[in-house]
Amino acid sequence: MDIEEYLEQKRSLEAKKELLEAKERLKEDGEKKKKELDKERKKSFGEKPSMLDSSRPTASRTEPDKDSDSGDMMRKLVLFNIIVLVLIVLIFGTLYFLFPLNGKGDSKSTSTTNSNSLTGGSTVDTTAITSNTSNKTTDHTTQQDDDEEGKTSDSEKYPGPEFDFFAEDKQLGKFDKNGKLGGEKLVISSSYYSDPVLHLENKEPNVAKCFVDRRVAVDENLDGDDDLTDVGLDLFVYELDPGEKYEWDDSIPGSFEQGTYNGEGRVVVDYDARCYFCIDKFCDKYDKNGETKESVKIRFKADPDAASNNTS
Repeated sequence: MDIEEYLEQKRSLEAKKELLEAKERLKEDGEKKKKELDKERKKSFGEKPSMLDSSRPTASRTEPDKDSDSGDMMRKLVLFNIIVLVLIVLIFGTLYFLFPLNGKGDSKSTSTTNSNSLTGGSTVDTTAITSNTSNKTTDHTTQQDDDEEGKTSDSEKYPGPEFDFFAEDKQLGKFDKNGKLGGEKLVISSSYYSDPVLHLENKEPNVAKCFVDRRVAVDENLDGDDDLTDVGLDLFVYELDPGEKYEWDDSIPGSFEQGTYNGEGRVVVDYDARCYFCIDKFCDKYDKNGETKESVKIRFKADPDAASNNTS
């Protein structure tokens, strides 16, 4: 039998005990009143004959009044006891159904106290349950506080960590803000461009976490409309120590979920980087309202007839 079943049986027994005690009290009160009435009647009939004869007319008029008053009092007493009994039943019934449903907090402590008075050694078990409940509540509150740490309203946005973000060709140098090399668009003779190198540098004295999205658009027939597109959100994620520099290679245009790349056409690739300050030392949490953004663009034309690594 677990603690909850034991407590339910205990409450049921206590309720039955209260009902029996109320009935006994009601029965004792009735017997007491009955004895008092019998004494009054015996006393009235035990008077001298001369007194009875001289006062017979008066007695015939007054005795019914005494009996009537006693009967009224008895009925009122019975009615009052019934009302009290009903209230007791309602109170115990309500407590019996409420405590099992809401057995948390104070009711848990109450059940612990009651079980101590009856079972003695079960104190450790019920106390442990109460302690576990309190620990869970504390952990939940702490977790909520941790989750809300570093979060503010949208009206309190502010700059995040300062960082550098750029792309370069392994041989031809850095791409400008328009995605060109030295003002010229890159032309390659292969289908995929595997020579770009992207660079991230954290310029802050604190750890930063950076997310990089990549958007690709391909115009295969050079008519000015995009024939293939692809978007990779948070495609690259890096944690940078204070002053750390990080670089990585990429192969573009990559793969497409819809459509087939035929290996030629004009390709435009946009990289969007977002960096935030880390809150904990493992950088599992970061300040989402302090955000800094930088973008890099790469343009090239895939032309099987062009000379490799030439510009035009």
